[in-house]
Amino acid sequence: MYFRYFIILSVFTAFWLCETRQRKQQSLVDSQFANCSKLDCMYHFTGNPSWSIVNGTCRVFPNDCILNKLNCIHRSMNMTEYPNLTKEECQMSCPTSCDINKLLLPVCANFIYMAGPRASKIDLTFPSQCHLDKWSCWNGIPFMLPIKGICS
Repeated sequence: MYFRYFIILSVFTAFWLCETRQRKQQSLVDSQFANCSKLDCMYHFTGNPSWSIVNGTCRVFPNDCILNKLNCIHRSMNMTEYPNLTKEECQMSCPTSCDINKLLLPVCANFIYMAGPRASKIDLTFPSQCHLDKWSCWNGIPFMLPIKGICS
């Protein structure tokens, strides 16, 4: 009889300890993520981009703040951070060609830039994500939030 209570108590204690540990870890992640949201970045391109490898492809970011914010979020989620590279280091991983035999799914990319005292935006359609990545990488011009389909 006591053995049964001992087993039940042990299982309950283990469950409680596990739940408490998960809550503490989630609280830590939430607080780290909250610190990331305090990084107030300008999303327009100012002419001094940051470079990094994302999913094996060189990616241009509008500025260091955007890359730092992304890395902060990755840190809070225990994900790999993106290295801050030089243009030359990064461009060694620029796409050199895109498979034209694949089904081309067009993407619309937003390019945000400064026009006088305020930010402006232009949308451009590319035949595929690969074509957008290739163009952005070789021209050193960052894009924001590409969406599938043709720009309207």
